[in-house]
Amino acid sequence: MPPRNEADGFLHRIQIVTATRRYLLGAPGAAPAGVARPRSLANEALRWSYVLRSRERWRDMPDVADRHQADATATLAAFGLTDEALREIAQAGRVVVTMPFEAESVGWEGRIFPWEFVLSRATRRYRRMGASGSGLTVMRQLDPVDAPPLPGRRMDGRVLVVQSLPGALAQAYDAGDETERVRRAFGLAGDDPRWRVAVNPTLAELTALCAAFRPEIVHLCGFDNHEGIAKLANGGTGTDVAVTLRDEQRSAADWQRDDKGVVDGVLMRRSDGLPVMVAPPELAHALTGGGRHRPFFVGLNLWNSAARIAPQLLPAGVLAAMGFQDAFDDALAEYFFETLYAQLAAQAWNLPVAFEQAWAATRAQVDLVPGTGIALWARAPLVAQRSATTLARAAALSPTALRAPLRAVVEPRTEFNYAELHNQGDPAERRSALFHRFELRGAVTQPATRAHVLVELNCGIERARYEAEIELTQERTSLGARVKMPLTARLMRSVSEAVVSSLFVQVVVGGQVIHKDTYAMRLMPVDQWLDNSTSGVWLPSFVLPRDPAVERAITLAQRYVRVIRDDPSAGFEGYQSASSADPASLENVDLQVEAIWSALLHEWDLGYINPPPTYNCALDSQRLRTPSAVRSARMGTCIDLTLLFAACLELVDIHPVVFLLDGHALPGYWRHRDYQFAYREVINPGDAVPQGDEHRSGSPGAQTRPWRAGRASYREVWGLIRDGKLAPLESVRLTEHCGFREAREAGVQALSEPRDFDSILDIAIAREHQVTPLPIVAPAALAVGERA
Repeated sequence: MPPRNEADGFLHRIQIVTATRRYLLGAPGAAPAGVARPRSLANEALRWSYVLRSRERWRDMPDVADRHQADATATLAAFGLTDEALREIAQAGRVVVTMPFEAESVGWEGRIFPWEFVLSRATRRYRRMGASGSGLTVMRQLDPVDAPPLPGRRMDGRVLVVQSLPGALAQAYDAGDETERVRRAFGLAGDDPRWRVAVNPTLAELTALCAAFRPEIVHLCGFDNHEGIAKLANGGTGTDVAVTLRDEQRSAADWQRDDKGVVDGVLMRRSDGLPVMVAPPELAHALTGGGRHRPFFVGLNLWNSAARIAPQLLPAGVLAAMGFQDAFDDALAEYFFETLYAQLAAQAWNLPVAFEQAWAATRAQVDLVPGTGIALWARAPLVAQRSATTLARAAALSPTALRAPLRAVVEPRTEFNYAELHNQGDPAERRSALFHRFELRGAVTQPATRAHVLVELNCGIERARYEAEIELTQERTSLGARVKMPLTARLMRSVSEAVVSSLFVQVVVGGQVIHKDTYAMRLMPVDQWLDNSTSGVWLPSFVLPRDPAVERAITLAQRYVRVIRDDPSAGFEGYQSASSADPASLENVDLQVEAIWSALLHEWDLGYINPPPTYNCALDSQRLRTPSAVRSARMGTCIDLTLLFAACLELVDIHPVVFLLDGHALPGYWRHRDYQFAYREVINPGDAVPQGDEHRSGSPGAQTRPWRAGRASYREVWGLIRDGKLAPLESVRLTEHCGFREAREAGVQALSEPRDFDSILDIAIAREHQVTPLPIVAPAALAVGERA
């Protein structure tokens, strides 16, 4: 896509502002000597957005962080920022990126550019040199050409919370607790005339409400179009409903398969109750009451809201708006907004100071994933310079007490399977297997305050128990990922059908019980895989390389590898005989995979079978067979065969992957570990970056697990297949007596249609993050007719 805005010089209309200086970007001669220019703002915006959305792959790799720092420095140098300028920006601590606004089709690349991350990464080395080592607060100022003038009247602090959970989302999610947090942060009573809650309003209803109530603060919680449609389509609500965009209506799954169909915006309720995709200008029209009101601040607790939704509210009259770059943890998002609003009321509505303090408090949380972005947009100056004043307004509200009483926020999972408990919710990712949220919030009265936490999971005649004394050192303490359950209970390891169990939680602080309750939980069978956005990521635990049948298959494959490689001494050495610098040597890896294929094909004589029953399609997914079960029955489903083949590859140290398509699964492998390492780095994704425009994000959302990449990564995955670095196999061809090369061609063909692609799961990366095989291996005798 041509960088349209480079031609009209939009880059040089962007400025970096601190309290003491303005830095112009893109001006003639601005790039330092030796820096190649120009770099396209459009290409850099899309590239960095993709790198950032893939952060789960590289965030724990120190070398990659250093390379991103160098890359960010080079990008900003090409834009005109010297090392000296970066040093000054780092020392300033607070910086504002300013740019004009004429229309969304002009300069949208500058608005989607992740300035917060790139500036923070490029100045990292200078901030580390300082005594405080403090973070850099980056904010954004938009100067609309034809916007209404800034309001000068005194505010009276009217607050409106908009809960937008249309259709089935309302049954699956509850915004009540978030709403109460907002109310408490502002210190408002539920019957205060300055407080209003709108539950699932239509666009017309929201317009009328804002015109009549004239809120100064609007907090919008719900789902942006991308995440909302994914939830509706992928089982997050147990149903797939019709979603409307303008006059076009499709199922959520069909919208999700069309990467050019979903526009950026927020999902709202239509008059007939169905979800409708609302574009940012439509939302702006509603929040300003049809142009009759100008809110002071709009907080968007929505994914993918920073680049387009938030800035497009400002030209319509909103003074300031805040959104998230892509994905953001729900508990941390609510904590950020609660802190922001409490600080806003306490700081006499000084928004830059409140934002800076709230962001600093959020950065101090242990469960914050590095690289996540929050963008604050405003029409007024956000940093004092010369005679300019910061964005602040006098308030009629009295400051609320920031030190609220200590309380426990407990939101257990309603169902889970053994795979999730086995992986403890992935402690490396700071996520809990048992809780959506488990945290202590409120004032810590003294440094030595301790909480006694007791969690018991009822497992029939046994109880899995966690008990600990935890020192409280800050206002928010996340506990969910700390809860580790013993895995010895027989019920958890042997349950063959879903059972209802219970979870008891008690928290005692200073001898006082602040929380005590029992919750119902549904425990899935140990062999059951829940194919949804929450539990589907645990599929690598069903890859069982130590299953006796896998070891037997590799033993049988020994004779095939010697014949296929024409070497009596040949064996399975993984990548040792291959070099990524010598493409011809990669055949040594392919021949090892072919030997495994041949052994399964000729020795096991497999057939295809439908999945075992689950009895409850709304809640359950697929029961998976172990390799021993496949071998004993000589049959399996596509996913059974995929997991079997992936386990064989893992046992011989060839890195397997699992491709999930709509209604189908197939295995694959990296032809060299160097290719996998480059995939993890995401240093220069090149053609893998999806293209965007003024209406659609090229890379919506973010990769939320290091080992799982979703639909937004299809171009990258297909490029790796096309370049011969990643090889898919159609495992069902084992049941059709097809050779290895035909299976490989069929695998490529199966992945050639982007609409069918769901995700890729890298087993080796999952193992690095402690996603280990389940202990459900059962010995099996030789199947009848199998040769020893």
